[in-house]
Amino acid sequence: MSNTNTDVGNLVSDKDDLDTSNVDIKPMPIEKAEMPDLNRPVKFSATISEISKQSYLKKIEELSTALKEDKELISHWLDLASYHRMAGDYDGAEKIWKYVTVIRPLAYAAYFNLGDLYGFYIKDNIEAEKYFLKALDVEPGSISGYLTVSDFYNEVYTEKAGQAKKILQDGLKQKPNDINLKDALEKLP
Repeated sequence: MSNTNTDVGNLVSDKDDLDTSNVDIKPMPIEKAEMPDLNRPVKFSATISEISKQSYLKKIEELSTALKEDKELISHWLDLASYHRMAGDYDGAEKIWKYVTVIRPLAYAAYFNLGDLYGFYIKDNIEAEKYFLKALDVEPGSISGYLTVSDFYNEVYTEKAGQAKKILQDGLKQKPNDINLKDALEKLP
């Protein structure tokens, strides 16, 4: 899987070539969905430097301005949420990614990033697992998705560490010749 936006670190960006044959989800018309407040102040984490704050604010303002003009720019919504997350504004990121799941229910990146947010930042393993698994439902061919979920089980949601093997086996059902999935499975205890 390729990350289509290097500005936002290692967070996943959306892609247009999703295999949607096994997913029966209809998007909500954008004008009917409750849109996040693009004027909402960013709630910065106390650990964010002043230089980073200014940089994030500039990008957030640019993205918000563009979205006020064209609400259909899904990549902008995803990037906006990523900047909120990097600023430590987890509530802002969560609202935006959830909005994207409503207007574009096949947006793998929104589900995956919600899983990442809940698992590694908010520390809500149940919600993290729900969103990670939903991401894999939407994009069952995502090798990096299976690897990340396996790591999540092994390193974060340790009471479910036994699921790491199963998730890699599920990935191999989708991509039976993938060397990364095979290697990760062999390295499990």
